[in-house]
Amino acid sequence: MLGLRILPSVHTNPIYITVGNRPIRSSKRSAEWCRKAVDVCWEQKAQRIRPAELAEAKAAFDHARTTYDRIILESKGPAEEIPATPPPPVSKPTVKTQ
Repeated sequence: MLGLRILPSVHTNPIYITVGNRPIRSSKRSAEWCRKAVDVCWEQKAQRIRPAELAEAKAAFDHARTTYDRIILESKGPAEEIPATPPPPVSKPTVKTQ
């Protein structure tokens, strides 16, 4: 997953990237930031969610928490790097002209 941040608080939607059939993981610090952001978002929004929709919203936030907890476990520390694996060659589309 690749997420871009505009400091101090904006984060893009995730972009999922795989290399060698494995997901690319960012630094553990970045994943922890995202996980904490889920909690902050829930704390600010939970009181404004309709009671009839609260269980579904909680399930969605719990799913996000579980996902980021897994990503944190899979992530390297800030000083560590994921070994580079060269991606497979990409063939360029052929453009036919008349």
